[in-house]
Amino acid sequence: MKTLLVAINAKYIHSCLAIHSLKAYAEANPGAATDNADTDISNVDTSDINPVIEAAEYTINQPLDDILSDICDRVSDSDYLIAFSCYIWNIEYIKKLALLVKHAIPWADIWVGGPEVSYCAESFLLENQSVTGVMTGEGESVFTALIQAYLHTVSSAGDKKAKDVSAANPDASGNVPYKHVPGIVFRTDNDQIIMNPPAPLLDLDSLAFPYPDQTLLDHHILYYESSRGCPFGCSYCLSSIDRRVRFKSLPKVYQELTYFLDQRVPLVKFVDRTFNCDHKRTLAIWQFLKEHDNGVTRFHFEVTANLLNEEELALLATLRPGLVQLEIGVQSANPETLSAIDRTQDIDHLRRVTAQIHKSGNIHQHLDLIAGLPYEDLESFSRSFDIVYDMQPDQLQLGFLKVLQGSKMHRLKDDYKLVYRPWPPYEVISTRWISASELLLLKNIEEMVETYYNSGQFQMTLTYLMHFFSRPWNFFLHFATWMKENGHIGISHNRLQKYNLLRDYALKASTGIDPNALDSILLYDLYLREKIKTRPQWAPDQNAEKERISSLYHNEEIRTNYFSAFSDEPVRQIRHETHIEIFPIDVAKTACSGISIFEEQVLLFSYRKKDPLNGSASVKTLSYR
Repeated sequence: MKTLLVAINAKYIHSCLAIHSLKAYAEANPGAATDNADTDISNVDTSDINPVIEAAEYTINQPLDDILSDICDRVSDSDYLIAFSCYIWNIEYIKKLALLVKHAIPWADIWVGGPEVSYCAESFLLENQSVTGVMTGEGESVFTALIQAYLHTVSSAGDKKAKDVSAANPDASGNVPYKHVPGIVFRTDNDQIIMNPPAPLLDLDSLAFPYPDQTLLDHHILYYESSRGCPFGCSYCLSSIDRRVRFKSLPKVYQELTYFLDQRVPLVKFVDRTFNCDHKRTLAIWQFLKEHDNGVTRFHFEVTANLLNEEELALLATLRPGLVQLEIGVQSANPETLSAIDRTQDIDHLRRVTAQIHKSGNIHQHLDLIAGLPYEDLESFSRSFDIVYDMQPDQLQLGFLKVLQGSKMHRLKDDYKLVYRPWPPYEVISTRWISASELLLLKNIEEMVETYYNSGQFQMTLTYLMHFFSRPWNFFLHFATWMKENGHIGISHNRLQKYNLLRDYALKASTGIDPNALDSILLYDLYLREKIKTRPQWAPDQNAEKERISSLYHNEEIRTNYFSAFSDEPVRQIRHETHIEIFPIDVAKTACSGISIFEEQVLLFSYRKKDPLNGSASVKTLSYR
């Protein structure tokens, strides 16, 4: 019996922790069943039969036929089980793919698992006749027991193929082993739906390391969990269903993190729902990463700001810039909204924490807001937006409520008059407090925030422009409205076009903006990201300064003081990796004050060693005799 575990990821750079964890656990526990007393996989000994399990990862951007073709190439034998890992971003894709797979490979049994099917397993099976069953809850032990049930069936059948001895059909074999596997919901040959009791929770130290194959490390982002469960009960989140938190032991966590560090994996994202729910443990892991930092690997954590204390903040301040990224779910600054979603949030404490982290300058902060929550109308959301914007996060994610089946929010949908898309990701359309048109407006604002704030490409320009708008919200609101009126929303613009659009809007929106100062600051932001080959039309003309700039590259004092990183490399190579720009204003002072400070400034942009937090070039003011 062979198994193909299939993941459909959102992007190529992502990896699917679930299928690799299931595969690793099953291979590390051949012949194992669950600890449930009702489990019966018969007297046939399968302990010496190693399951043959293959994992395949694709993306939702690939054509269905390409993935179908690859699966068919892999599933060449008749004794095959195919299992899909299901989430809100891929479930519709998987439904179509599973149907095609069943038509192309009719002898293969198709199973699914994951949060998008666990809470509606019976209805999912009724609606998707191509699927044999659903694995619910924690998948590792359930999947392993299921595999052993299939192995038992094949072993009992002797020379018969698996397609002739369906484990769900008691007439085909003398026993029905997976009938007793806990944690599964399956259909019989007469279309009866059987729902087995849940499987017991696992000791997390029993989990096998999910990435033993080094080829898996080719992914840019790897996901890792050191705990399961969440102590909080946010009403929109499925993690609130089980408030128990279980941890891997620290020695096991250290061992697995060491592997990532030794392999110099670029980015490891902890999927722990609230990583910092245990202070002692949080400090221990961050201290371990500090002591074993390889200078390359970054680690991403989802934390609750209310739980961060002074000792943790002090440790964070000592870490290498870029070693740690923090994602902090704010969701709303409206006290009534926070109470309705069962979330505790001290906004003043959040301000102090984010300010302290920002001051250290070494931690990437990602703050989240959710639109469409109870008691949050457009005005209330705009206030939440301004509060979070003023915290100066590296990224401000403007998300939209997902009304997930199984969540408390789903149960209260009628009370809140929640109208949402009936298909994944079940995103809110309107509520009692906010209309559909207002949420669509927020979609446009989200696009502007993603393009102009979260990209980090306009940081100095936005700092300058905020002096000419009463609120950050008003800037993005009017910018989004202007972009829509001029047909620019939803279009993929190149980098220079984005700068041109921002410039055009800003000069039309406010008469107080100095065009020359704005052009210099825009040019600063542009060179901060790349050594552009073609200067924009609005850029100050530097032709008259060519000889002066060339002389600076040959100046021995400048070479000694500013080009030490280039050693004895020729001037041609240095010019290839740097740029010198002569500005008529002091860019930073002008941007921060909103007042044009006319002091000539000669800046050196170096692209060899970029900022680990935002990828910007290093910038130095040239001072020479």
